[in-house]
Amino acid sequence: VIHFGRSNLTRKYSMNGLTLGHSEEQRDLGVFVQGSLKAEADVNRVGEKGIWDTRFYQSRHRLQKQGVMLELYRTLVRPQLEYSVQFRLPRCRKDVIALEEVQRRFTRMLPG
Repeated sequence: VIHFGRSNLTRKYSMNGLTLGHSEEQRDLGVFVQGSLKAEADVNRVGEKGIWDTRFYQSRHRLQKQGVMLELYRTLVRPQLEYSVQFRLPRCRKDVIALEEVQRRFTRMLPG
């Protein structure tokens, strides 16, 4: 059970006589939702995954052609950044910067 809002009474719920546990964060359809409905943790996870993927592709020397690298970005990295952006809706400037940093890293490693 995840409780939303500040003034929530955080009641205990049960099903078939068993008390359901409480969680601060829940994953649904690949998106992490917190009780405070802040997207910061999810944006950080997506940003870290994008940076990791960027480093992985950069380490493959045979893929250093610009056209191949752009296709990798378009098909593998950008969809991760754009997935469920309507829910995340990064309101804070630092969340926007974290997502844009992945794009900056990728464009810096392109040859030419």
